[in-house]
Amino acid sequence: AVLKKDSYLLEGATAVVVGRSKIVGTPMFELLKHNNATVTTCHSKTKNIPEIIKTAEIVVACLGKPKFIQGSWLKEKAVVIDCGITSVQVENGKSRLFGDVDFESCQGIASCITP
Repeated sequence: AVLKKDSYLLEGATAVVVGRSKIVGTPMFELLKHNNATVTTCHSKTKNIPEIIKTAEIVVACLGKPKFIQGSWLKEKAVVIDCGITSVQVENGKSRLFGDVDFESCQGIASCITP
């Protein structure tokens, strides 16, 4: 909904999709490309992911690594879309869901973050 609502902002925007799954990564790459964004895909073998993310106005995280994307990696006012959902064991043997973005470190840097 964030991208659809502001689809006019996609044209000419730089975007990075971190993850290349057939369920999320590839469709997000195609959606952004179809709307005339310049899109880069990063994956487990990509070198310098933080530097690549720093160039992006739009960051899509869909790699399955909890809190992987850090606020210090973001371009000021980037739009961050966190598609990650990973269950992690926490205290007392309970599980908790985490996204791929370290939400706390991104607050105040990103213009918008989806949980």
